[in-house]
Amino acid sequence: MKKFLFLTFFAINLFAVSGDIDYYISDTKNGEIIFGADLSNEANKTAADFDALIDLYNLDFGYKLANRPILAMMSYKNQIANAFAATAPFVLMTYYSGAPLMIDYFGYTDWAQELLAHEGSHLYQLDAKGTAPIVWEKLFGANYMPIVLGIIPLWTFPNDFLPAFIIEGNAVFNESRVTGGGRLYGGRHKALFLSLLKANLLTPERIINSHRKFPFGEEKYIVGGFFMEYLANKYGAKNVNSFFLAQGDRWINPFLLSRSYYENFGSDAYYDLLEFFAFYKQEASEFNEQRGVVISRGKSFAPLGKNKSEIIIYESDNLSYGDLIVFNIASDEIKKIKGDFYAGMPFNIEGEYYTAAEGYAETDAIKTSLFDASRAPNHRYDGKVLLDHFLGNDLFFKTDADFRRPALYEEGGGKLRFLGAKVSRAIYGADGALFTVRFEPETNASFTGGAKGKRVFYRDETRLFETTAIAALTDVLPSGAALFVAPTRRGNGLFIFQNNRVLRLGSADNILDARHIEGEDYMLTCVTAEGYETMIAKFPARFATNEQPFARAPLDGEPAPKVIANVPEKPLSPRKYYAPLQMRYSSAYPTIAYEDGNITGSIDIRFTDPLMFNALTIGGGKNERDFYTAQYENIRHLLFFGGGIYGEGGRKNPIERGFGAAIYAGYQIWRRDTSAANLTLYKLFDPDDRNNSPEIAALNYSYRKAHSLATFNETELSISAYARRNERVAPDKASMADKLRVESAYKGEISLGSALYTGEIFQSFARIGGSYAAADYETLFLREKQKFPVDPLDLPLLNMPMNYYAKEVRAGFSELLLHFETPFAGWTLPFGLQSISPGARYDAAKLALDEDKIYVKSGKNSILVEEKSAFADFEFLFAHSVFFKVRAAFARNSLNKDDRFFIQLQSEL
Repeated sequence: MKKFLFLTFFAINLFAVSGDIDYYISDTKNGEIIFGADLSNEANKTAADFDALIDLYNLDFGYKLANRPILAMMSYKNQIANAFAATAPFVLMTYYSGAPLMIDYFGYTDWAQELLAHEGSHLYQLDAKGTAPIVWEKLFGANYMPIVLGIIPLWTFPNDFLPAFIIEGNAVFNESRVTGGGRLYGGRHKALFLSLLKANLLTPERIINSHRKFPFGEEKYIVGGFFMEYLANKYGAKNVNSFFLAQGDRWINPFLLSRSYYENFGSDAYYDLLEFFAFYKQEASEFNEQRGVVISRGKSFAPLGKNKSEIIIYESDNLSYGDLIVFNIASDEIKKIKGDFYAGMPFNIEGEYYTAAEGYAETDAIKTSLFDASRAPNHRYDGKVLLDHFLGNDLFFKTDADFRRPALYEEGGGKLRFLGAKVSRAIYGADGALFTVRFEPETNASFTGGAKGKRVFYRDETRLFETTAIAALTDVLPSGAALFVAPTRRGNGLFIFQNNRVLRLGSADNILDARHIEGEDYMLTCVTAEGYETMIAKFPARFATNEQPFARAPLDGEPAPKVIANVPEKPLSPRKYYAPLQMRYSSAYPTIAYEDGNITGSIDIRFTDPLMFNALTIGGGKNERDFYTAQYENIRHLLFFGGGIYGEGGRKNPIERGFGAAIYAGYQIWRRDTSAANLTLYKLFDPDDRNNSPEIAALNYSYRKAHSLATFNETELSISAYARRNERVAPDKASMADKLRVESAYKGEISLGSALYTGEIFQSFARIGGSYAAADYETLFLREKQKFPVDPLDLPLLNMPMNYYAKEVRAGFSELLLHFETPFAGWTLPFGLQSISPGARYDAAKLALDEDKIYVKSGKNSILVEEKSAFADFEFLFAHSVFFKVRAAFARNSLNKDDRFFIQLQSEL
């Protein structure tokens, strides 16, 4: 049954939750748009903006996309504050609707336009390529990794491995040039940049390489964005964007960044970065940081929560989920609420603490909601981003009401009121008055070439004041004065509107959020080079200065994106998006080898739909014989399914030819951010092996309490149950005659792990587990290399002989894992060592084992197998941005006299 080694099901990406609602697809002037059925009213306007952006970027980047782009607006069952762009398997932008969670971070005025400008830049960056890569794509489709012919790599997308600060920095630069918002207009982002620069933390080596230091990946966006603006002022925006076309022709060696940079700019990237840092050094030296009584330090930012009696602080070291710090306004007492809170604005609702965030509210829906200390949602707030809670009234953005601009609602007394679209958080005053910020644009054009428009502060329907700066409302004082943060010349500061005047409180440039305590005391959250500090500071009214928020001029550059007239909103002609009918050719991956005087090879041809709900791979090739495969998988629904076939021939004797097939179906029983449960049923067919056609059932439950920056899970639990039944024709040992018999096997397994210590430099983790497996026939393997592709009955031993069989196995293991951060990465070489993770493991198994190592005869023989292994994972940084691991391991087994040492790739690029 060796053929089943080749029949392995492939995993396809899930862009949407399983069981999502219906989707529709329509052609536009410049591409295609896919949208959830609940976004039909949003699609026309977004499609028009999509076409306008493509027209603009065709001019701005100086070239057209080699492929027709697709825009996917995911349904309101996917309320995620994010988006992404990709060029494989299709040139695709995918947008989600969690905009209200990020409203004061981006300072956007239209979520769809913000995403179009940023993610659209990625399409032009990554799809840019010279003549040769265009040919490779025509021949082999969209492959991220190169096609290797002999020793020559053929890269279809040479720009895929550009450093993140170039990719994301350029997108931030362009988002700020062509929209009414963007991060280069936000004072909080300049404050972060100057904090790092003032602390002498920014070097070319740090910027070019990904790392796990604060501010983590955000650094590449922000510092990279300011660097791209610097280059645009020095060389022109056209040269900044045309760089990707120059780099995109490096189809053999795409890692010659410095050479491409020199050819495009006529300068050296390393020294341009040094000049860039020097250019801002004076501003950094004048950058003022707030001083006060520090209450909390953390590495993750969330807005401060406030009610009548307390101010609530979210605190996390970014290696685990956060706790809450509660400051009592009347008594100045501080208490900590331990938990696993998501990052988000904290609230106290009826004595229970929550944070406003996004997560799995249901198995088939990711929604914004209030999540408690265990990250369980309060379903009363599903689909809402709570802003304030006052006298029984809830003030919130309704996430599924408007995709483009947060829609403000008030609910109380059994009534729901729509209060309009807003561009900053809204707050109740002490008397119940409603304070909001609205945007009044100068033009109705799709893309305005800068921050064109005013933010207007209101008290109910009374206009208070206006500013062209990206200001964010933070609190309302008992006097009715409006407290807000806004850009200063060197960062972000604290302002107040009172007595019909705008005044600045203090001179600090690193204030991101603020709440009034009482009198002259304020609670502030400030950014520093090491993280975020929440502190109490005094601002005497007599020292307030008559200063307006700083509104920077629109970004310049040639060709400057002048006002682009709206593309008329033509009615779309949508058709139902049925995933199997939307499958398209995506790629073909050939392999060629020369072995023992013979040429061998294979090819896999892949088809999938743009949302990757389903995929088909067909392939074939020749090694010691001819073979062919076909595999299909569909994960569109909670009930998922797939299957595949395998065949081989090419031999003169028909008996030696093979055929096999498998089908499966599964159901997603439970899904939350930390836990999942699935039931999967398999049916395998192998008529050439005496009608061997087992039926298999697998039930899996997993719990993972983890944080993306921690190497190990904080806590993990895995439980699985497995059963197999098979009616097959098998040889009679005595007579060697064939006879029909029923075979069955089952296995139960559990493992439990916990982090022992988690720090920025050193981490440790321990795991234990056990399993029980039994079978009523003679082929329960200890180590099965030639069994079914979904058969988990083998033991995970590294140095076990391959030909041992048993009827019953009781096994257990324990392991200890360590992790040391050893960040070492330079400028020139596209390789760096990021960490070393050594570990040790002990396995023991008690089993019934036959002395001749072939079959169990009586089932009475019992033996204890022990294995001790040690290993080390070396984590490397490839192309300055991609992490992968290589494991070196040593194993000693009590049944095997030869020790084993081996090296293996732990994770693929």
